[in-house]
Amino acid sequence: MSLLKKFGSVTAIVAFLNSPTGQKMLGKAKEVVSDPQNRAKAVEFANKIRKPGKPAADQPPTAP
Repeated sequence: MSLLKKFGSVTAIVAFLNSPTGQKMLGKAKEVVSDPQNRAKAVEFANKIRKPGKPAADQPPTAP
């Protein structure tokens, strides 16, 4: 089932995130994001899929 079908509205998403299961998932996500190695992997992946010419996530944009 797609997430869009499961969570058809913002209200449903907020309700899920406030539920015990949602809180558990948020805690796990925060734990994963706090690890510097995982954060570096996420930045590397974002830079890989970013369109050419766009600044990297870990670099400030350049002035024209």
